[in-house]
Amino acid sequence: MSTIDRMMNTQAFGQRSAIARIAAEVSTVAKTVKRALRNRFAMNRIADLDDHQLQDIGLKRSDVEMAAGAAGVLEDPFDFLPLSARPRLKR
Repeated sequence: MSTIDRMMNTQAFGQRSAIARIAAEVSTVAKTVKRALRNRFAMNRIADLDDHQLQDIGLKRSDVEMAAGAAGVLEDPFDFLPLSARPRLKR
C-alpha cells in the first residue's frame, strides 16, 4: 500500500467518524427536545387537576405554577416539583 493510499484511507475514516459524531449530536438533541416536550405536556396535564387532586399527590397549585415557570424550555419541570414540596414534608 502506498503512502497516498494510506492517506486516502485515513481521510475517509476521519470523515466517517466526523459524520458519526455529528449524527450522534443531532440524535442527542432530538431526544432532549422530545423528552422536554413530553414532560411539558405532562406538566400541563397536572396543572389541569383541581386542588383536591393535587393535594392527593402532595402538591399545591403554587408548586405546579412555580415548577412550570421556573423550568426553561428544555428543562424538566418535574425536577422543580420535589424542591417546592420538600419544606412541607418536614412539618
